[in-house]
Amino acid sequence: MKKEVKEIKGYVVGKTQGFYEVKSNDKVYMLKLKGSLKKKNDKLNCIIGDNVEFNDDVIEKIYDRKNYLTRPLIANIDDVALVYAIKDPKFDLTSFQKNLLWIDSKGVNRVLILSKIDLVKKEELEEFLKNLSNIFKDLQIFPISLKENIGTNQLKEFLVGKNIVLSGLSGVGKSSLVNYLMDTRVMSVDTISKKTKKGKNTTIITKYFENKGICIFDTPGYSSIEIPPFKDKREPMHWFNEFSEYIGKCRFRDCLHINEPCCSIKKAVEDGCISKTRYLMYTSIITKEDR
Repeated sequence: MKKEVKEIKGYVVGKTQGFYEVKSNDKVYMLKLKGSLKKKNDKLNCIIGDNVEFNDDVIEKIYDRKNYLTRPLIANIDDVALVYAIKDPKFDLTSFQKNLLWIDSKGVNRVLILSKIDLVKKEELEEFLKNLSNIFKDLQIFPISLKENIGTNQLKEFLVGKNIVLSGLSGVGKSSLVNYLMDTRVMSVDTISKKTKKGKNTTIITKYFENKGICIFDTPGYSSIEIPPFKDKREPMHWFNEFSEYIGKCRFRDCLHINEPCCSIKKAVEDGCISKTRYLMYTSIITKEDR
C-alpha cells in the first residue's frame, strides 16, 4: 500500500548549494526542488521569499508571487528598506538612485533608513533631509542613530508585521541594525576602512531573521551598482515613480521626454513638480545609449 504523503505549506527563507531552507510553523526544512519545477538555467525557478508546498523530501508547488526583485533576488516583499548613511560612508546620491531603479522597475514599495545621524550636526541633518525630500517627493525616510537611540521606536513600529528586505552599500550599518532589531548579536560588524573610506561586506548571502513580529532579510552589501538592463528606450521612463501621472500626456505619443516639444514631463520639471535631479538621472540613462 502506497504511503500517503501530506503536503505542508512553507516559506523559503534561504538557499545554499541547491538546497532550499523552508520555514513552516517555527521549523526549518532543507529541501530540494521537484524536477518538474526546474527550468534549465532559470534563476527564477524558486527564490527566497516564495510561498511553497512541500513533503518530507522536496518542494512540490510554488505559489504565484505578488512581486519579486532581481537585485537582490527575492519575492513577496512588503518593503525594501534602503540603508544609507549621511557620512562614514558619505551618502552617494547616484548609487541611491540606481538602487531605486531596480526596485521601482518591479513596482515594490521602498523606504530609506538613514543611519548614523549622530555623526552630523542637527542643522546639517535638517538641511540634508529637506534637500532629499525635495528630490524624492514620495520617499518615506527614517533617520536613526543606534548609538543615541534616536528614531528607533518609529522604525520598529513601521517594520512590525511586514516582510522587509534590507539593502545598501557596505559599511552603512546594516549588520548593526539587524543586531539591534533582533535584540542579540546575530551579525558580525566591521568598521569603515580608513584607507578607502569604504565599508567592508560582512554579509555574503541573504539571511532571514525574525523577532517580535519583525521579519527581515539582510542582503549582501555592495560597493557599486549598475543601471538595470532595458530592452528599449521607452522602458526607463516607467522606472521613475514621479513620471507616472505625466506619461501619455505629451503632444507626441512616442515622446522620450528629451528633445520633443510640448512634453508634459519637461513641463513638470520646469514647474518643480519633478525634481531636476531625477530628470537628469533619466536623461543620462537615455542619452548614454546614443553614444
